[in-house]
Amino acid sequence: MLLGVIFIFSCVERDRLNPLDPKNPETGGRPQRLNIYSEYNRVYLSWRSVDNQDKIWFRIYRKQNAETEFDMLDQISGDSNQYVDTTVQYDIRYVYRLTFVGDDFESAPSDTVSITPGPTFIWAGDFYERTLVKLTHDCSHQIKRFPIAAYPWSIYLADNKNDFWITDALLNRLLVYDLRTSELRFITAFDKGRPIELKIDQQRDRIWVLDNKNNSVHTFNQRGSLLNSLHGFSKAEDLDVDRNDGVCWVTDSQRRKLFRIDFHFRMDSLALDLYSPTKIAINQRTRQIWLIDSNRLLKISDQGEIILSINSGLNAPLELAVDESNGNCWVIDWSQSDSRSGVIGFSDAGIPFVNISNFKFLNNIIVNPYDNGCILTDSGSGEIIRIDASGRIVGKLTNFNYPFGIVVDY
Repeated sequence: MLLGVIFIFSCVERDRLNPLDPKNPETGGRPQRLNIYSEYNRVYLSWRSVDNQDKIWFRIYRKQNAETEFDMLDQISGDSNQYVDTTVQYDIRYVYRLTFVGDDFESAPSDTVSITPGPTFIWAGDFYERTLVKLTHDCSHQIKRFPIAAYPWSIYLADNKNDFWITDALLNRLLVYDLRTSELRFITAFDKGRPIELKIDQQRDRIWVLDNKNNSVHTFNQRGSLLNSLHGFSKAEDLDVDRNDGVCWVTDSQRRKLFRIDFHFRMDSLALDLYSPTKIAINQRTRQIWLIDSNRLLKISDQGEIILSINSGLNAPLELAVDESNGNCWVIDWSQSDSRSGVIGFSDAGIPFVNISNFKFLNNIIVNPYDNGCILTDSGSGEIIRIDASGRIVGKLTNFNYPFGIVVDY
């Protein structure tokens, strides 16, 4: 946490002009460059330092977003340029502003900043920028960027909250990045391959990696040792792991099969009439499987029986994510007529409850377990977008090059 504070506050510059002079074109006689971010139930404020420390104080004002009047939260010495608010609650949006205070005056307030604290973080991989990015719970502020010597595609945060497993889909490597030491550990290279999908079964110490160029699935332990490699797929598209029994499910669009790999690496396929299965997501609570099969969406039991088939309302589904708490399934769908993408939310019974379109190039999606909404990456606009369970866009961050890998840390 301290590193994040130092990172942001180190960027604050000193104002060499008189900050209290209302004619000062840089300050207008009011505090400047008020910045904000949050970690869990703390809000961190920083602002531009001033030189008149002995004669002034700062007053921090706060209100909740729905309120009209600000209340004074605290008054601190003028030699400071940072403040930590520890009196906030999750899921309430707070608005802050700042003033200079002297013996007989108070300046005009600074510009306002606002944030919604929460018990989660969002992590994203910016592929061509070669960085991991830590975002706030409300997807409105960047906390820190971690440069890495890799092109992150799929990312997965281990249970220890320190190790990020990464597939590098450009240099074709499997890596682990340590957030504590900034060390990037090489696990293996895929000769003429392309590792794209990554899932971890922490309980059984297994990392499953899909190589969609060599059409193979590889399993490693967390020390990086190769346990097994399975071949024989024609066009392997995606995989997911049932953490209840350690079974890995793999889609093969060319063979039109859904394959099952058990704990002992025995492989078989389900006797299902499939068209072109691509993306798969398992509800770990019910063990039911959601599957994109051409332009339809299927829900399948862990015994391999089709429970539900959604055959209308989808054009060209690309990705999906399942909410384990309520069974909802979120799907990225493409409109073939105008080359635009959207997101559709289906209930556990297959009834659509959200349909939002006109995104530029949605390419990945994950459920936010805290609010039952979803988080999307849009590589066309360089954005990461948070949508709540009712379909409202409640957070958005830009200035990404090609965001793809995404994780919610909770």
